[in-house]
Amino acid sequence: MTTLTMAIPSAATMKYVSAEDLKKVSGGNTKGYTSCEFEWKDSNDPIVVTVKCTTFINKTLASKQKQDVEAHERHHFDDYRDLLVKMKKDIEGALKAGKDPQIATRVDWFKYDRCVRSNAFHREGDGYGTEMCFKPDSDRP
Repeated sequence: MTTLTMAIPSAATMKYVSAEDLKKVSGGNTKGYTSCEFEWKDSNDPIVVTVKCTTFINKTLASKQKQDVEAHERHHFDDYRDLLVKMKKDIEGALKAGKDPQIATRVDWFKYDRCVRSNAFHREGDGYGTEMCFKPDSDRP
């Protein structure tokens, strides 16, 4: 049976950047943004999935605002981490059942689920905007 090696980060790497650099990585945000990037090699045993999460914070924010944005982005990371734990469990389940783990499809669905969770958090009233979430064209594995 093929196995999986997928370490889930316990925290995002923090980067303090200019507002302009933040806009570039976030699609326009000027305060903070958290993203997770995936690399995988599914042609060998074990299948190796690498996840790197980075939180970008505007380095020019005042102290209190910076703390608020850091806390906000930690909430996002915690949501993303929950999704990563589920993704890993689902991949392991597929492998145990002898099925194709569909890593690329699962990454697409992770991105969609991340967007939906992020929007739900923003609708709780913290004053942040939402983004459009587009479902992948593929069926959910």
